[in-house]
Amino acid sequence: YPWPLLDRKSSNADERMSQISNDNIEQCFAFCEELTNEWLNAEKIAINNVLFSEFTFGFLDVYDREKARLPYHINLLDLIHANENAHSRILTQILQNKSSDYYILRSFLKRLDEPFSNLILEDIKITAEINRIDVRIRARDFSLIIENKIYDAVDQDQQIKRYVEIEEGSNRGYYAGKNIYVIYLSNYPDILPAETSLPIQLKEVLGDRFRAVSYHTTILPWLEEDIMPFSIGKEEYLISALHQYVDYLQGFFHQRKYEKYMKEQIMNYLNSKLE
Repeated sequence: YPWPLLDRKSSNADERMSQISNDNIEQCFAFCEELTNEWLNAEKIAINNVLFSEFTFGFLDVYDREKARLPYHINLLDLIHANENAHSRILTQILQNKSSDYYILRSFLKRLDEPFSNLILEDIKITAEINRIDVRIRARDFSLIIENKIYDAVDQDQQIKRYVEIEEGSNRGYYAGKNIYVIYLSNYPDILPAETSLPIQLKEVLGDRFRAVSYHTTILPWLEEDIMPFSIGKEEYLISALHQYVDYLQGFFHQRKYEKYMKEQIMNYLNSKLE
C-alpha cells in the first residue's frame, strides 16, 4: 500500500500531510483510481448480466403475456405505420373542415391562446407539404407555418428560417415582424427547434407569434375535448377519421383505456426488479 505511515501523535492535519511526499500522494490516487475502476467494472458486469438475462427476457415474457390478453383492436394508422407526412396531411384535412364557419380551425387557434386566437379567418387556404412546409394556413392577413416533429426528426439547417423567407417572398404582404406565425409541433412539450433551424434573431422578431406545441398536451386534448363532441351527428367520414386518429394518438402516448391493466402489470414487474 503506497500510503506511508503517519505520526499518530500529531493531531494537526497540516503537520500530518507534510509527512507525505507528492510522489506518495500521486501513487495513492493512482491506486484508488485503479481500485475504483475494478469495482465499477465488476458492477457493470453484474448489472449487464441482470439487464440482458433475467430482466430483459423476464420483461418480454410479461409484455407478451399481457399483450395476448388484450381485446381485439384495429386501427388503420397503426397498421400503415403513419410517418410525419401522413400526420401533417391528417391535421390539414381536419383543419380544412368548413362546418360552422371553420369551427375546427377556430377552436385550434383558441386552444393556442393569444395572439393566435385573435387571428381573423378570411380567405382561408390550408395546405400540406407545399414548398416542404408541413402544414401552412394562409389567410388574407396572416400566414401560419406548422413544422411537424411528432417523431423527433432532426431539424434541417435554416429550416424554419427558410420557410419564413418563402412566405415573405410570396408577395402577399407576409412579414416575420408583422403577420407570420410559426408553430413547432413535437410529441412532448418543452421541445424547441435548434438554433440552426430557427436563429435567435428570427425567434426574437417573431416574438409571441412563435409557439412550441405538443401532440401530448395540446393536439390530443383538443381533439378529445373540443372536436370529438363537435363532430357528433355531423359528417360520417369526419367522425370516423377522428375516432381513428384520437385512438392512434392515445396508443402513441400509452393512454388507451383497455391497456390500463397491461400497463399496471408491466409497472409491477419493473418495480419488483428495479426496486
